Amino acid sequence: MTTNHDLFVRAERVIPGGVNSPVRAFRAVGGTPYFVKRAEGASVWDVEGRRYVDLVQSYGAIIAGHAHPAVLEAVRRAGTTETGAVIKALEGHDFDGLKEGRSYFRAWDHQHVQDVLVGQAYGKELGLGHYQILATVPGDAVAGGIEQNTCRL
Repeated sequence: MTTNHDLFVRAERVIPGGVNSPVRAFRAVGGTPYFVKRAEGASVWDVEGRRYVDLVQSYGAIIAGHAHPAVLEAVRRAGTTETGAVIKALEGHDFDGLKEGRSYFRAWDHQHVQDVLVGQAYGKELGLGHYQILATVPGDAVAGGIEQNTCRL
């Protein structure tokens, strides 16, 4: 079995420090980086079969998770993994991450837009996670529509 250590040794021969990011420069902090074999949802698995919760890998994964079915379908429809084509194929897709409000993708300015929930949290006497949603502000009212936004993909 190939290990993270084996791959790190090989990577150090061709990449300065063995990694492609100073954030993950393990020589400065000690240890061996993990090499991702697969990813799905919020999880990644290294080549040794260990599962990690992905909290820092990429902004795309934060929005939809790794290998989100809608993103995979957009790649299929686009016929390529080229970013611009996949973004256009995702236009208008509703993501189901919010319990309240709407979360969707706008291809024209490359934005993931979600409604802003205004709420009131309750004190410790009720425990953690107790809140009441007082209002929902549509995402386009916060992010601006096409007429207010000069960003174009």
